[in-house]
Amino acid sequence: MAVSTDQRVLEPTVTSAGWQYRWYVLGVAVAFTVLGLIWTQIRPDTFAAEATLVLEDPTPRGADQLGEVRDFNRYVQDQVQILKSVIVASQAVEVYNAIDDVHDISIDEFERAVDVGNAAGSSIVTISFESDDRFFARDGANAVATAYRDLVATQAQSSIAAALEETDRAVSGTEDRLDEVNDALAVATALRGQAATIDEQITLAVNELLALSDQLAAETDLARALILRAELTDIEQRVRTLELVNRFNTPDAEVAVLEREQAQLIDTRGLLIDQRNRLSVDLEQTGSGISLFLEAPPGEPSTPFGPGRVVPIAALLGLVLGTAGAYLYALTRRVFTSREQPEYILRAPLLTEIPDFSQEKISSQLPVWTEPRSAVAEGFRMGSASLDVGMRDKATQVYNVASATSGSGKSTVTANLALSAARQGGRVLVVDADFGDQALTRIFSFGSDFELSHGLTEVARGRVPLSEAIQTVELGNETSISLLGRGRMPTVAADFFRNATTVEIFEQLREMYDLVFIDGPPMLQIAYGATIARMADAIIAVVAHESQVTELEEMAGRFDFLEVPIAGYVYNKAPLRRMMTETEGSMRDVVGDQGYLSDTRR
Repeated sequence: MAVSTDQRVLEPTVTSAGWQYRWYVLGVAVAFTVLGLIWTQIRPDTFAAEATLVLEDPTPRGADQLGEVRDFNRYVQDQVQILKSVIVASQAVEVYNAIDDVHDISIDEFERAVDVGNAAGSSIVTISFESDDRFFARDGANAVATAYRDLVATQAQSSIAAALEETDRAVSGTEDRLDEVNDALAVATALRGQAATIDEQITLAVNELLALSDQLAAETDLARALILRAELTDIEQRVRTLELVNRFNTPDAEVAVLEREQAQLIDTRGLLIDQRNRLSVDLEQTGSGISLFLEAPPGEPSTPFGPGRVVPIAALLGLVLGTAGAYLYALTRRVFTSREQPEYILRAPLLTEIPDFSQEKISSQLPVWTEPRSAVAEGFRMGSASLDVGMRDKATQVYNVASATSGSGKSTVTANLALSAARQGGRVLVVDADFGDQALTRIFSFGSDFELSHGLTEVARGRVPLSEAIQTVELGNETSISLLGRGRMPTVAADFFRNATTVEIFEQLREMYDLVFIDGPPMLQIAYGATIARMADAIIAVVAHESQVTELEEMAGRFDFLEVPIAGYVYNKAPLRRMMTETEGSMRDVVGDQGYLSDTRR
């Protein structure tokens, strides 16, 4: 039959799994608690010491001059990371080992023992150190603070010294350029004084050149003309020379540029000299980056790992892991935990709930006969009544009592349902069709030596008539039940139940009895169980408490394939509920003062 979405109710929850396997969960919790207690006892005592630093920027003025505007909060966070660095750890190890030259510690061990903390927005930094000795813990915390202080001071001094050296180079370069500009201005000034004299000489030479030119033009004497021409040539050469000299004089615009550069260089030199002076002062006044250093006192015992904290945590962890393990186990092993659950798979009603025999200290397999006032016997009577009411209008005579696997109590359920039905006065037959087990036949032997008698195999072979193969079991109080067993002859069960003769035998049984209960083999373990199911009018499924859900799902699928209706199911081996034990007074009218047996028969 189709699987309903309502089957999701069969999925375990964390709570249900934890309760179902509560002893496992409790065991895991107790184990973790004991382990936690043992751990606190064998773990060596640990001491923690804490040093406190109040940080400051060791080079505030020098940093400003270098153009580095610092965010102090960011600076503090950077220093915290430096405190955690391998560089500080390595230097701290040297300081620590110098103090304690007996117990040397490695850098890795030292880093694991150190913890650096800082509150957001605060310049206060705490350094804690753990050790198995309270004085070693103190020395470790102070070693970290000392190593950090020395490192920061050295780095600050190196930074300022580098800036001072750079400033000195800048001053030297500025002064060199200033000397070059001063020399250029001196030359330019000297040339500007000579420019007027050269202009006057050019003017006189030009005038003299004009006069000689006029004389040369008017002279008729050849010798005199040659003399005048030679003088004229000299004057022209002198004019060209003076113009050439005048051409190399520095223009006023270039002089102005030199004068501006000179002024700028003088200002720059002054600023650089001021910066150099400030850096020199900062170098002498460089701090350690720590405005306050509170050294760590001897360490105090670490409290987080005391028994008062470890044991509850271990117990809680055990409960969580135990519950998780129970839930994972429940997911892989879905079982029935209540009588209502199989209905979601079978889509058939609950006929009755049978308590576990042991909870009423019942050793007999026929409590309907031997313990009629027990809750178990009442459960079987209720199952028989449910069948009578539910199947009255369906002309159902033959029931196959089936289970998915062995061990569900199928044969015991068959015997007691049949006994309850027989007490109502009808003709009731039980057929032991589980040829491999024959538990039903053993049940009705009442503890005597079990011997095979004539049965189905002899009837099918024609050795005995059907009436002789059926045994009548007298139960007293005018109550009896008929039993048809396997028989003695060897046969192959799968072939036997497919045989037409066997089918005809079961048809004859319909005519001879009002009710026939067939105890077949487990459906999921023996193949011919399906053949027997086809001979029945309806199925009575036996579902044991805490049996596998997947097994019933598979069996329900087979019934769906065989198209055999399910009359209902018996929830067997259930926990004994209180309300089941409160009905004995009412049962006197049902079973009589003595039930089926006299006191001697019990």
